[in-house]
Amino acid sequence: MTVTIVGREHIRLPKTLGECDSFSIERREVPLQCHTGRDLGEIWRGIPVADLITAASMPEDTTHLLVTGDGDYRMCVELRDAFECLLAYECDGDPVGDDQGTTRLVGPGIDSTHSVKAVRRIEGIHLEPTDDPTELETYELTPNSETATRSR
Repeated sequence: MTVTIVGREHIRLPKTLGECDSFSIERREVPLQCHTGRDLGEIWRGIPVADLITAASMPEDTTHLLVTGDGDYRMCVELRDAFECLLAYECDGDPVGDDQGTTRLVGPGIDSTHSVKAVRRIEGIHLEPTDDPTELETYELTPNSETATRSR
């Protein structure tokens, strides 16, 4: 699965970490639990999102990243939180998903709901202080990728 980073520049990332030679690869400890309580992993390897933000030349007025995964699962992550995130290709030494190139957004302060799996697109967006980022978020209802607006 190819991930596209959208700022003033559009970047298409390679499917494997071994092909990501234009980005630094980091290993980070980020314990993550599913909303069901199941441990998803602790040691993640991937590309720092801060490097992706810089490479894509996000507009100066960017306040959030809109992260889209399979099934149009979308979450907004505040830019200040995104700088601490990793676009992970591996977890505890194994690929993130069954398909080569599956990635997951992980980081401190990012709960499992906002830790989008099978990331397809990361786009810098601007929201006004009065805008509600949850209005842009969707989540997967069933395994067949039906989506609905997320409510809090």
